[in-house]
Amino acid sequence: MTGDSPQQFGIWAPHQGPLIAFVDPDERPDCSYAYNRQVVLRAEELGYDSVLLAQQTTNIRSAELGILEPLSAAAGLAEATDRIELLVAVKPLLHNPAVFAKTALGLDEISNGRFAINLISGWFLPELEAVGVPALDHDLRYEHAREWIDIVRRLAAGQTVDHRGRYFTVRDLRLVPGPTNPGGPRVYIGGESEPARQIAAAHTDVFFFQARPVEEFVPLIADMRARPRDRAPLRFAMSTSVFARPTDEQAQDAFEQMARKAAANNRDRMDRGRDSAAQSVTTQRSAGAVVGNAIVGSYASVADQLNRLHDVGIDLVMIKFQPLLEEMERFATEVAPKVGHA
Repeated sequence: MTGDSPQQFGIWAPHQGPLIAFVDPDERPDCSYAYNRQVVLRAEELGYDSVLLAQQTTNIRSAELGILEPLSAAAGLAEATDRIELLVAVKPLLHNPAVFAKTALGLDEISNGRFAINLISGWFLPELEAVGVPALDHDLRYEHAREWIDIVRRLAAGQTVDHRGRYFTVRDLRLVPGPTNPGGPRVYIGGESEPARQIAAAHTDVFFFQARPVEEFVPLIADMRARPRDRAPLRFAMSTSVFARPTDEQAQDAFEQMARKAAANNRDRMDRGRDSAAQSVTTQRSAGAVVGNAIVGSYASVADQLNRLHDVGIDLVMIKFQPLLEEMERFATEVAPKVGHA
């Protein structure tokens, strides 16, 4: 797919309020549906292609803080929007696959084919304890997720499923109405362990990477493309934060200010049980490059980095912005127009 499709950009919705540093005088800790709707509508107006709504039953920072329920929010956003993809991160441990497939088909119909699934095999122990779901170790979680997504994909594609496995039983079930598009909703997956890569190659459409220097993607993508597959070629996405300013120095300063805020108020989050994908930002000096878990640099150097990422095969960049509305607007007006493939 390298160079064959336009570079796309997405945002992380504020499902739990600010996503980098929770305590920030320039960002309100608002996870309400009303605020998420405001953000997503503006993202669609600005030309963003996708929005990610993460699933958590309780807030990973504190059980006293709010959290958005993503599936009901996606239904509302499907009515409110016209074009943007609605990508919901889903944890198989919290859903029966047949019941979830029916929900997915409903969201697929409401959105006219814009609903997508981000398969998350990570876990947050306090959440599982609170809802009474047994925790599984890493490899068993992926074994469970493989069986779960196989059932979901077949049902969401309109097939009749009769399945008796280690974790689930489905008896001669077909869901009507079927999908808007052949094959059903698009499926993403993150995580770079070998079990995650096996599921990605066999069962999903898009593989999520964490941010890293461009050259490190080449062997990773080559490995994934070499794996056996019985569906359309796997596409690749990256999750990151972006700190872009008129100059590299200004961007580095903005990044370091946010990193200090994150370090000051995220320690408790990092000490508690958490999803395996959660990472903190670190401070280094490198203009127009991946720094920690972020792309930092001038408008031109960030655009150049994004062009290089697209050239090696990254078709979608999903971005955490903070302050969200301000930085989302800045990127769309100052950086995206400079990306040659956008």
